[in-house]
Amino acid sequence: MLDKKTMKKTGVINGFALRGAVGFGSGNLIAYLVIILAVVLSLEAVLFLGFVIGGAIGGGFLCWGRMDIKSSLIVAFGFGLGFIIVSVIIPFSILSLNTAVSVTSVVWNAGSWGIAFGVAGAIGAIFLCLGVKEITDFYSVVYIVITGAIGFCISGTIGGAIAFVLFDIMNTFIELRMEIAFGLAFFIGLLIAHVAGGALFGMGIDSTKKIIIDSRNQYQIKESPSVERSGLAVFATIIGIFGIIFAAIFPFRFRLPQDFVFMTTIELLGVSEVIKQAAVFLLLVGLPPLVVGAVALVRIKKSQGKLFGISWALGGVIIGLIITMFSLLVFVSPISRYFEVKYANALLESVQGQEGNWNYGNVIYDANIILGRVALKENNIQEAKHYLLEAGKTPGSPQLNSFGPSMGLAKELLKKGEREVVIEFFQLCAKFWEMGRNHLNDWTTMVKQGVIPDFNKGKK
Repeated sequence: MLDKKTMKKTGVINGFALRGAVGFGSGNLIAYLVIILAVVLSLEAVLFLGFVIGGAIGGGFLCWGRMDIKSSLIVAFGFGLGFIIVSVIIPFSILSLNTAVSVTSVVWNAGSWGIAFGVAGAIGAIFLCLGVKEITDFYSVVYIVITGAIGFCISGTIGGAIAFVLFDIMNTFIELRMEIAFGLAFFIGLLIAHVAGGALFGMGIDSTKKIIIDSRNQYQIKESPSVERSGLAVFATIIGIFGIIFAAIFPFRFRLPQDFVFMTTIELLGVSEVIKQAAVFLLLVGLPPLVVGAVALVRIKKSQGKLFGISWALGGVIIGLIITMFSLLVFVSPISRYFEVKYANALLESVQGQEGNWNYGNVIYDANIILGRVALKENNIQEAKHYLLEAGKTPGSPQLNSFGPSMGLAKELLKKGEREVVIEFFQLCAKFWEMGRNHLNDWTTMVKQGVIPDFNKGKK
């Protein structure tokens, strides 16, 4: 432990708790202004950017003036990157306000806020360790990362719960207009999450009594020539960053890749539902940095000081865990429904005015089947029947004309006793699936007799 005189001489930064609270509180104010602007102008991308800006401002203020500019920018970038997670999960949590606020919704959303802010805090803490050369030993890095995760997780959970409870009180008892109640409740919740998270993380840094040197002290650590950075650790973070980029290009934009590797993987696994395909894709990009980072940590630990780069290895592990976590979160309602509906609508928008495109028929069929499955999950039989018939109205495609359409939704509706709509669907399919008309006739006869056909056997 260092006494006050030593701390003063060596440039130890004290008071991180106050700087964290003020920095992230200020970042939240600016972020909220950006979010309001995004809502007014209907700019979804800017809405996500608001959270990122808030995180970057908070991380930058935490270090500005106490570290050199380069280190401060590294920390700001880290928290900005981390708050991308917040920008994705928070809007999803707001979707639950389509129904009345209940204890279950408050708990679910408080938990989702806690996870989002916790992951953001962990990523920011990793970049703090990367920016401060004096934090090198294994246990100090782990301690600071855990402090960031727990501090922001606690604040996010509290802020999320308060936001939803306040919204219910303002909307139900005080009877404010829904827009005003929504704005005030979530502003307070996000402010608490940011301020408390910054303060708790700062308290954790203060408690370590680590020597974080002001650049003006001209203090440098002389590393032993025999000590090397772990290339595997750096590689873990790099492939993790690429994983986030791929996740942003595809699932977060409600799309999935159509390349040979991914489609072959999906076919081998027998995954047909789009939400499961999205989960598989996220696993494919999330597991490599997680595994490589874990291996790098083990090698660094066993090197007995000959290797360093713990922060890089932890970066890969954390990023891998984040992406893997999202592969599980996509199954959680209302995220799964939101993803499937947006994915289907994105498909339909992508082929507007392209009736001559060879893939047009596939898109029309697939999008309507997805929407039908969503309706069926919500027990909306009439809507599911509507989308089944809309799928049957596809003009066909080389694949549909040769191998025939999938019959999963039709089978599920037959289980509900909806024979007439399935028979009508068969009639529509006969217009483009000439090679399968014998199958369709046989299936029609079986359905009229009250038998659910084995569609896979028939198509073979």
